[in-house]
Amino acid sequence: MRILIIDDDVDLRNLLERYIRQQWPESQVDQYDPLDHDIPGASFALGSYDVVILDYMLGRGDGLQWLQELKRRADCPPILFLTGAGNEIIAVRAMKAGADDYQRKQELTREKLITSVRDLTANTSERTLSPELAARMEGQSLGARMQIPGIKVLHLIGEGGMSRVYLASREGDDEPLVVKILRSEVMSDRNALARFMEEYALVERIQSRHVARIYTHGASEGHAYLVMEFFEGGDLNKRLGGNSAPTAASPWSISASPSTSMRQTAPVMAKSWARRAT
Repeated sequence: MRILIIDDDVDLRNLLERYIRQQWPESQVDQYDPLDHDIPGASFALGSYDVVILDYMLGRGDGLQWLQELKRRADCPPILFLTGAGNEIIAVRAMKAGADDYQRKQELTREKLITSVRDLTANTSERTLSPELAARMEGQSLGARMQIPGIKVLHLIGEGGMSRVYLASREGDDEPLVVKILRSEVMSDRNALARFMEEYALVERIQSRHVARIYTHGASEGHAYLVMEFFEGGDLNKRLGGNSAPTAASPWSISASPSTSMRQTAPVMAKSWARRAT
């Protein structure tokens, strides 16, 4: 496996290289400093790499511009794009420009890096897919097939027992949105599906800063979906830190679940974390 890391921070480049070599000792990792070099030209053997890791902040120039230039090349390998925390608009623009995956640098762990690289090289590095990788690839494939009017589904960002959660945006702008797609197991229960559609049709009518707004809902490719607001914050369980449910004064909260009646949930609903699949 050959990997190219493009970043102006030598400490980050070394850290990423160490993580990769710990997982794949036989891999070849090359570092590319944008402070010393311009965008790789036509003579640069870009196609010899299996993955490119590209940062948004390059010291000079814009990582999005580099991404667009690299993706114009026929030999461009998959690109993992690194963004800053709270930069989902940049993530949306990167995915629209052709990035194959993205990670927030402040939240990037060894496990997340290895998972991304493994996903991007699955066809070349693994003959037998693990169940986890196969499930993620299935989720990515489903997101790519979904046809939602005016909405572009960009990338799988979370999974739960009832749904998969995707980063998305409107086709006309780069505002981050969330698309939740119900799992087939839920779809097979006609009563649960009917309740889901009915309850979220009611939630769409609620206009409150305490409620995660639902823009639309419907069905595509045999799956029910919701298009919702995107909120920063990460995993709600981690934010709670094992404590009980947030108080009324808390800025985070819980969204309505189709397994609970609207009569019970409406008084206590509030904004949910977009990366938490429910």
